[in-house]
Amino acid sequence: MTRINRLAGGAAALALCFSMMSSAQAGGLKDGPSTPPPANKWQPWVEGGGYLSTERHRGELDLFAPLWQSSVALMFFQASGKVFEDDIQEGNFALGFRQMQGSGWNLGLWAGYDVRNSEVDNTFHQLAFGFEALSDRWDLRANGYVALSDPEAAPGLAQVALSGNGIFMTGGEEVPLSGFDGEIGYKLFGNRGHGGWGLKDGPAHQGRSHELRIFAGGYYFDDDDALDEIAGARARVEWRIDDVIAALPGSRLTFEGEVQYDDVREDQWEGGVRLRIPFGRGNKQAYAAHLASLTPQERRMTERVERDVDIVTTVSKEENVFDTLTGVRFDRAEVLQGGGDLQGTLDANGANSLIVLDGDTTTGSFTVGPGQTLQGGGSTIQVTGVKSRTTAGFTAPGAKPVLFQNLNQAVVAIDSDTHLAGLGIRGAPGAGIDNDGIVPTADGVSNVAITDTTIQDMGSTGIQFGSDHNGVLIANTSIQDTVGAGIVYGLDNSNIRASRLTLANIGTNGIFHNARNSNVTYENVAMRNTGVGIAFAGDASDVTLKNVIVDTSTSFGIFFGINSSDIALSETTVANVAGDAIIFNDLSSNIAIRDTSIVNAGVGGIRFLNSNSNITIDNVTIDTVGFDGIAFGNDNSTVTLANIGISGTGSNGIVFNDGNANVAVQNANIANVAINGISFLNANSNVTVSNNTVSDTGNIGIRFGQANTNIVVSDNVISGANLAGIAFISNNSAVTISDNTVSNAPIGMLLNSDNDNVVISGNAISNTLDGMLFLAANTNVLVSNNSFSAIGDDVFDFDGAGNTLTAGSTGNTVADAPASDLCEGAGTFTGTLELTDQNGVLQTFVNGC
Repeated sequence: MTRINRLAGGAAALALCFSMMSSAQAGGLKDGPSTPPPANKWQPWVEGGGYLSTERHRGELDLFAPLWQSSVALMFFQASGKVFEDDIQEGNFALGFRQMQGSGWNLGLWAGYDVRNSEVDNTFHQLAFGFEALSDRWDLRANGYVALSDPEAAPGLAQVALSGNGIFMTGGEEVPLSGFDGEIGYKLFGNRGHGGWGLKDGPAHQGRSHELRIFAGGYYFDDDDALDEIAGARARVEWRIDDVIAALPGSRLTFEGEVQYDDVREDQWEGGVRLRIPFGRGNKQAYAAHLASLTPQERRMTERVERDVDIVTTVSKEENVFDTLTGVRFDRAEVLQGGGDLQGTLDANGANSLIVLDGDTTTGSFTVGPGQTLQGGGSTIQVTGVKSRTTAGFTAPGAKPVLFQNLNQAVVAIDSDTHLAGLGIRGAPGAGIDNDGIVPTADGVSNVAITDTTIQDMGSTGIQFGSDHNGVLIANTSIQDTVGAGIVYGLDNSNIRASRLTLANIGTNGIFHNARNSNVTYENVAMRNTGVGIAFAGDASDVTLKNVIVDTSTSFGIFFGINSSDIALSETTVANVAGDAIIFNDLSSNIAIRDTSIVNAGVGGIRFLNSNSNITIDNVTIDTVGFDGIAFGNDNSTVTLANIGISGTGSNGIVFNDGNANVAVQNANIANVAINGISFLNANSNVTVSNNTVSDTGNIGIRFGQANTNIVVSDNVISGANLAGIAFISNNSAVTISDNTVSNAPIGMLLNSDNDNVVISGNAISNTLDGMLFLAANTNVLVSNNSFSAIGDDVFDFDGAGNTLTAGSTGNTVADAPASDLCEGAGTFTGTLELTDQNGVLQTFVNGC
């Protein structure tokens, strides 16, 4: 039955139920009363309980509420909420009608709606309905269920296996089932009003009453998409204790046990307890008397609806699968023992096939044709159901095989839409054999995957790709002990992905890309003992390196050639390299280096050559490099350096050569560098150096050379410079030096010569010989609100002619300096300089010291 037909049938059944409810309201007991009963004849209740089960434990809460009633009929609403183990929840909502018959039976109909959130987080909906006939002794029930939801993907339930010459998935979907169940129940004994503890009539029993009821029935559920129908038998028993709480007439404690069996779920057992609490009952004594006046038939009108406890689901039936990585559907599958005719098996199966190679060593050169997957025993690949689109792992039977070649031939050649998985590929070590591990059959091969594979002892390259390849994935693969490179790509390749990749003892480049490679990602890659670690010859674009480790290379760690763009490096470590750790050539743009560590580079840490733009370096540490920590050549633009830690350099911490523009250096911590902490040479413009800490430099803390313009140096802490804390050499203009702290240097601040339009304000200088030293021809200099302490020689030293101070050079204070050396120098200046000496006396110097 299709889902549409089931839905139509369910709707018809619901309509019939409601029609019968409506018509039944006119009937009643043959000789029933003509006047309505008290409004509270049947009252609402709430019932909560918990169940222990061999399948999964659950808790539930039920609400029963009369909506309309007459002396012999009741319309009611019941809502149930259930919480199962494994984060499963379900809600059941039902509208029901019951009518008392003169025969002693109550006949009832109900219809409802159910919703369930399954253990694999799927949500299902269904309609439910049922018929019931209840007497004091007997229960008869029949219920139907119509699934409203389609099957949903279920990765946690899927299983993949070989079957004959194919490979199939079962359980790719969780399937909601439609069906029915029914039961017959019988009261073995009860002691309320009739019969005492036996089956015959006896005197009425006061206080708590007990009932023991047994039930037996069966169920059947199915769906066109289900792997198997679910059909079985069920038996349960209830022991009820009424008025279990003396203060709550109408309360009930129920102990329940149940067992059921079907071929799919096999035997299931559960036991539980429920406590019912009535409400809306008014006066306790009156309500107790009212309950005592009800006949057994009347009391059964408020029984809860008994039905299957959950929306029944099962796994979907067998379906074909395709390789998740390549998208190739497997129409055939074959297992071959290692050492057998591998090439013959590949050729015989052709495209859309999976070949499993089980263990042992197979010698030769092999070609995997278009649309084939070659999988080693014991390895796992991901496959996806053709219908369900659920992805699950398939683990091949057997053990990992080895493909071996000791001639000057590649071990494996791959074509388009191929996948190599779980293989060992090996050459002949030390035999002078010039061969590769994996190569394409030709340029332009696309959509290939290499996973869970080890490559070693190759005379040339581990993996060698040519040009024009589109779509290459290498994952969870290791390459070691190659004479040549680990992985090589030629020209114009795109959509390259590699993750969980290790390379060790590689003769030349760990990974090399020739020109014009694009959309390349390397993630979780570790390499040790290589020539260059990772190299892109030029015109690389859209490249991501994340969590890449390059350890011990005889050349560069990471190299990008000319005209590279949209490059992102993050969580990368480069250590123990002979050359630069990271280098970018000319004309590169949109470069981001973040969260990266560099340790022990023979030349520099990070180096950009000329005319690069839009560069961000953030949260980077550099320790022990032979030359500069971070270096930029000429004409780079829009550069941001932030949160940088640099120590132990053989030259500068950070250096910019000539013509760089729009540069910000902030929150850097630079220590123990041989020359300058932060250095800009000539003709740089729009530069901000702020909030940095620079200590123990061999020359100057922060230095600007010649003809730099629009410069801000602010809020830096500089100590231990061997010459000067901050220095501007010559012909710099539009300079602001503010709110810096400088200590422990021969000169706090140095303006050499011919600097113009300079503001020096709010700086604190201590433990220096000269506080500020001005040589010749510095013009339009404002010196205000600076503080000086522990000055060993001159606070201000004008050592050359032609310096001019602007109006407002006031507010300077001196805490500790020789009184005669507040203002010294053979040269003079034009303008007025004010400072307050260590005795609190304002000193004013006009047109010279």
